[in-house]
Amino acid sequence: MAARDRIPPTSLILGIGAMCPIILAAVAAWTIPERTASLAVQAACVWAGSILAFLGGARRGLSFRGYDDATWGELASSGWLFGLGLLALFLPWTVASLALLVVGYLSVGVLDPVAARNGQAPAFFARLRPMQAAIAVTGLLGLAAFVLAQK
Repeated sequence: MAARDRIPPTSLILGIGAMCPIILAAVAAWTIPERTASLAVQAACVWAGSILAFLGGARRGLSFRGYDDATWGELASSGWLFGLGLLALFLPWTVASLALLVVGYLSVGVLDPVAARNGQAPAFFARLRPMQAAIAVTGLLGLAAFVLAQK
């Protein structure tokens, strides 16, 4: 593996660490009393939506790395992730928010490796982002299953 493809330790710790609260919230929702489990679900939606919006902003920030203007693809992917995250934060329907977040994190898992291969993002994103997305999507699906089981 080339040195540029290795995930820096700080990026690995912060990148994976940022996804852990989503998994922990899913575990909590299934194991704590039902009357407080909704707090875990809502906290996870706020956390995951905020992180997704941040990742959209980070994609926009990457387009500032050169002297050329951002491509339409960079702007569209940034807006897509930011918009999904923001919308998920404000929707009054938990299942819809969770669905948008799943779509958003799946998008991160696809878009960032493509950007890395095209030189529009650090090369290690090709390995880091799919791991992050898998963790987030697993937690979000666990939360969605919990919410749907309560109905």
